[in-house]
Amino acid sequence: MVTFSGEPNMLVNITPTYKRPRMPKSLRFDANGEYSTEDKMLIKRLSAKFKIKKEYKCKKCEYVTLCMGELLTHHRLNHKENKK
Repeated sequence: MVTFSGEPNMLVNITPTYKRPRMPKSLRFDANGEYSTEDKMLIKRLSAKFKIKKEYKCKKCEYVTLCMGELLTHHRLNHKENKK
């Protein structure tokens, strides 16, 4: 799942291509200015104009953050391993 960030409630018109004639004609960002999708063709087209909001997930628990530095700090403090 990829999340894009834009202006809140922004309407984006999409022109269909010959490869995907049933692509939606428009989409709308939510009140937080985010739009999530798993459609590979739509991701490719939206990534040219909108910033991708990447989430970092901890592999050992359910912690999620938007900053890699916070994930590294979480991992160092909460998942210590004995290195001997």
